[in-house]
Amino acid sequence: MIRPRLVWEALTTPKRTCILQSRNVLIFATAAFQLALYTMIMAPSSSAISSDLVLITVTKMENGQKVLVPIDSVLEVKLETQLGTGYSWKVVEFNAGLIEFLGDSVVKPSGEKLVGTKEHHLFRFRAKATGITPLKMYYYRQWEKDVPPLKTYEITLQIN
Repeated sequence: MIRPRLVWEALTTPKRTCILQSRNVLIFATAAFQLALYTMIMAPSSSAISSDLVLITVTKMENGQKVLVPIDSVLEVKLETQLGTGYSWKVVEFNAGLIEFLGDSVVKPSGEKLVGTKEHHLFRFRAKATGITPLKMYYYRQWEKDVPPLKTYEITLQIN
């Protein structure tokens, strides 16, 4: 039986609480966000799966840094975006042989949603092989073809 052990940075000041745990899905509730769903892609049932799963969260503070990631852990990249501007984050570079893209979601702010309000774009990856890979993202407007991105986020992942 797999019993994931989670290590995380809180999305907001209140701590997250695990309210449901099953084999492939963990559901969390926070005071600020009612429910966030995390689907962890796992190998088929086998006695070979015995290590604990770890969730590692990185933010704008790690931009330009090297991040150590244990193999088979989930990396969550949490970046700010702003409502009503047309800008969004897009993953533009990573080694698919080392990390697997699990998906992304936008966490809306609680309370009134005014133009210019900040929200968070979350990207999740699973470290699946040992090695070093860049992970690069652009903050841009999709329709602006010949305009450089407003922001670039790039970290180097060292997976062991």
